[in-house]
Amino acid sequence: MVAPMRRIALTAFPLLALACGGAAPAGWTTPRSVELVGESDRPLAARTIVDEPGVRVLSIRIAPGGRLPEHVIPHPVCITAVAGEGTVLVDGEPHRLDGEHVVLVPTGQPHVVEPAPDQALLLVVHQLRGARGPDAP
Repeated sequence: MVAPMRRIALTAFPLLALACGGAAPAGWTTPRSVELVGESDRPLAARTIVDEPGVRVLSIRIAPGGRLPEHVIPHPVCITAVAGEGTVLVDGEPHRLDGEHVVLVPTGQPHVVEPAPDQALLLVVHQLRGARGPDAP
């Protein structure tokens, strides 16, 4: 079960953004902690943590039995499970998602996120705007 509210330290975020081809968010001068999306009565809840020209970071909670329906993002995406386990179907191919595996989705690939049976899944998703991704020429 997912804790009511989790915190994630964004201390290394500017370095992550630069390493992934984006830019560090303007105006960030000190580290801070940000609460992730908590428990909800809805099967799917989301919260934007960062929304900058180079990167968008979201916290998404999928309730047991729920799913993030198929969608396409126009830039590379890195999906990280903070709590729970699940599967990301990228163009129909399953990819494991848990505390030891992140899923990298290339630009424009249709994907679906599903928690394991009877589990909630708490995600942190990085949409890398302007990045070409690891498979780009």
